[in-house]
Amino acid sequence: MTATASLFVCTGCLDAPDHFIAALRAHLTGSGCTVKPVECLAVCERPATLSLTGHGKWTYLLGNISPEVDLASLVETARAYASSPNGIIPMDQRPLAFRDWVIARSPPPEFEMP
Repeated sequence: MTATASLFVCTGCLDAPDHFIAALRAHLTGSGCTVKPVECLAVCERPATLSLTGHGKWTYLLGNISPEVDLASLVETARAYASSPNGIIPMDQRPLAFRDWVIARSPPPEFEMP
């Protein structure tokens, strides 16, 4: 499957970023979501912080993620995002934790209000 989304993981606010990134990559193989480390997403007050983005899709900035606790929910979220044509994850496909993680959502550059 061609990558349709990127999951950027802030490495500045994680104790063991390499372990977390490796676990995400292993669980997201074949999902269309590529996991990429980034030095800082500048949301240090809500670690761990991640960003879900894709061409033509809304971008989500997520925070307060506990790598040890939230891995399964995060994988579920990333898979749903990657399979979404516009990046908006339908309510019935959102893990409950997703509501607590969302810091911001922004539209793709080509977005126009109807």
